[in-house]
Amino acid sequence: MNRRFNFFRSAFAFATVALLLATSDLLADAILRVPFVLLPTHGPAATTPQASAHKRPNDSDPFHVQFHDVTREAGIHFHHERAQSPQRLYPETMGAGVAWIDYDQDGYLDAFFVNSGFTPLFHPAAPPQPALYHNNRDGTFTDATAVSQIHTDGTMFFGVAVGDYDNDGYPDIYMTGYRHSVLLHNNGDGTFTDVTAQAGVGNDGNWATAAGWFDYDRDGLLDLLVTNYVQFDVDHPVVCGDWRPGTREAPKVSSYCHPDNFRGTSPRLYHNNGDGTFTDVTEKAGLFNKDGKSLAVVLADLNNDGWPDIFIANDTQRNFLYFNNGDGTFRDASFTSGAGFSEDGRPEAGMSADAADITNNGLLYLFVSHLDFELNRLYRNNGDGTFTDYTIASGVGQSDILNSAFGARFFDWDNDGWRDLLVVNGHILDNIKLYHPEVDYEEEKKLYRNTGQGRFVDASKSQPADFRGPRVGRGLAVGDFDNDGWQDFLVSNNGEDAQLFHNDGGWPEPVTPVHQIPPPPPFTPKAPAGSAPCAASSASGGAASSPESGEETRPSLLHKTPAKPAGANPPAGAPCPAPATPSAPATAPSTPPKDPKSGAALTNDPPAVAAATSPAAGKNSKGPSENLPDRNHWLAIRLVGTRSNRDAIGAHLKLVAGDLTSYDQSKGGMSYCSAQDPRIFFGLGSRERVDSLEIWWPSGLKETLTNLPVDMFLTIVEGKGTAQAVRYPQRSR
Repeated sequence: MNRRFNFFRSAFAFATVALLLATSDLLADAILRVPFVLLPTHGPAATTPQASAHKRPNDSDPFHVQFHDVTREAGIHFHHERAQSPQRLYPETMGAGVAWIDYDQDGYLDAFFVNSGFTPLFHPAAPPQPALYHNNRDGTFTDATAVSQIHTDGTMFFGVAVGDYDNDGYPDIYMTGYRHSVLLHNNGDGTFTDVTAQAGVGNDGNWATAAGWFDYDRDGLLDLLVTNYVQFDVDHPVVCGDWRPGTREAPKVSSYCHPDNFRGTSPRLYHNNGDGTFTDVTEKAGLFNKDGKSLAVVLADLNNDGWPDIFIANDTQRNFLYFNNGDGTFRDASFTSGAGFSEDGRPEAGMSADAADITNNGLLYLFVSHLDFELNRLYRNNGDGTFTDYTIASGVGQSDILNSAFGARFFDWDNDGWRDLLVVNGHILDNIKLYHPEVDYEEEKKLYRNTGQGRFVDASKSQPADFRGPRVGRGLAVGDFDNDGWQDFLVSNNGEDAQLFHNDGGWPEPVTPVHQIPPPPPFTPKAPAGSAPCAASSASGGAASSPESGEETRPSLLHKTPAKPAGANPPAGAPCPAPATPSAPATAPSTPPKDPKSGAALTNDPPAVAAATSPAAGKNSKGPSENLPDRNHWLAIRLVGTRSNRDAIGAHLKLVAGDLTSYDQSKGGMSYCSAQDPRIFFGLGSRERVDSLEIWWPSGLKETLTNLPVDMFLTIVEGKGTAQAVRYPQRSR
């Protein structure tokens, strides 16, 4: 990753950027005239031949949405320890990831931060520790690391993946590390237990980076994909840098090494056996590939055939794209798909990866972030198993040439119905100024707004100074921590304090925390005349849908759904009932866990009643002040699998609201070594009702919900035919 460019090469790079800026509009117009081809095989994209093409003004931030750094006010005080040494050992500069996880299942996202560990040159009395912060539901967090019993032994960790691998209703944590990775089982009482040895997922001897959970064989159990970086021996390190005459032990100016100095490592696929153990099926699945120098992974259905695929971003090697054959094996399309290399056929320094439908046509585009003097790549999905480099035409390649991009995520940050992009930057070399005076070590974040049909404008300058403050950015996790429907984000910075940014949703005043526990009850929308809101129906009009034709019915999984109390089944047309709350695992203590700050008991029960919540809040609800601007609407979906894996990873969704048709999937991996909010968010713009929401579950079941309210969180349990609608209380402004 340390790249030296002479004067002429740097001059050529700037000249190239100038040419790209001058021609980008012409290229974009030409590419946008090419019709999209949809693949009529499976899922929502197969059912609608033409997506909505509603365009919006070409403006960077017309809704005045601002991201504010609220780290200090939220009570988060995590500092990443980089384990820095004068010799600059390679692992020092690569950490670390960050995660959102609702570990106590109270409906609010908690925060988890990965930390480094010991090296031969860094060995303090106590090893650096990860941190788990409990969400107090009032805009603040409490450090719950000690209470959770999460403690590491000095292993240097890099990434994190969150998923409920045993379907007990509580999300578990997998931390990737140098020479050893760890699986932490969520006990359901606020504590975690290290079950790595018995599970068989230690990935020992490898430098693991990104990981993700997905159900690649659709048996209802989450499997684990772990990517590995280079073969670096910290005990006998290669020392890189500016060698001068007379030096023997170390260069005059040391530098973090280039990955070309080391051999690659294969990713590993662990199949879930359903009994708490996993089997390494990498070779059996056709995934063994020692060319990997991997840092990011996206697990999603990229060809819309109903089976989750694998995309891995590699550093100085081609990206890996593996299509799922549906029989437990994968086929390598890295060379033939067009997504393995840049447009001019070069492998680049892949740091982060994401996949999203940015044109509302049902096809997932791929994004890969890169280091300085390389463009961040956006690959257009052609719908036939191939991709086209769409970087310049999209507008994302014109403003990041001097940045080293790590964490990156697509999400609709202004809720206008088009998915936007956030990129976190920070260089590898802390002494980069010695080699390239024009490049910074700490770098600004980049925010891009999708102006319609996958055309982006740089909106970074529309944000406040705290957003633009330079940092050594690495991990990025997007999620709505205060449940206001406007997605926020966490950043882990290498060797620096972590950051939490709050999305103000276009409100002109900063947020003032207000203690408001417990939250309000689930809101049950009333059925309008002649309709049945939240009622699921099949394509034939039945009350509850059955599996798609040709799909087998999946067996029951490890978790058991509690029996409904008497009278729980409402008559036809009744308001939507709340789904049954999953029971705690059998190993959990009988006493409920306690809030680490207040000591109050925490349960999985629906929020307590608070009559002050208005079901009509939304675009025209001004709140405390009547002078606040109108806000775009949204809908957030939490899927709970029964025959499918409980996290419903692999599900396809299609939403229709007036002239808007939007598609999404429940995906694994994403960003750089980080874990995201598992809920799926749809921005709706000014649309005040959702006509329909179709769900294709991984089990093969299809369900359709109609006439849905907006500005709500919906919990949808597979096969129930109903949805629980919840609006959470908001803090004063």
